Amino acid sequence: MALRIATAIANHVQAHDLGYVLAAETGFKLATDPDTVRAPNVAFVSRARVPEPLPAGVAALAPDLVVEVLSPDDRPGEVLAKVGDWLNAGCALVWVVDPHKRLARVYRADGSESAIDADGTLQVRAQDVGTGQQQQISIKLIGELPEEEIEELRQRLEAKLGT
Repeated sequence: MALRIATAIANHVQAHDLGYVLAAETGFKLATDPDTVRAPNVAFVSRARVPEPLPAGVAALAPDLVVEVLSPDDRPGEVLAKVGDWLNAGCALVWVVDPHKRLARVYRADGSESAIDADGTLQVRAQDVGTGQQQQISIKLIGELPEEEIEELRQRLEAKLGT
């Protein structure tokens, strides 16, 4: 799911020259004393906010958009603490996506939040990320593939590879 979201955002950002999309393990320093570093599954930083020169190592800024994709082991309190860290550091928009329940929750810097079900569209408002234009990115919140589809894909791959 994280890859699907990162790809959809990156394709849109690149097509409109909006900034940079960064994937897992890219850290952002959100606070000092003590240092708080977070690494979301996906992050977007608008071109206007990218520091020059590009920082070496961990950037001391909050992205415009953060996407956290839940795993079965995530605890609700810890996830909400992360959301709070992102928003308190200046992140404009945080998407928390639960691929197993096919739901997403959107948290905004203005304190508003909304829930998106599997039929909904995750949307980035211009005022949320300061790009000057409305951005709509359609991302279907599908869950895990059924076992039958996984087996069919495995068999097709094996047939192509001749194994």
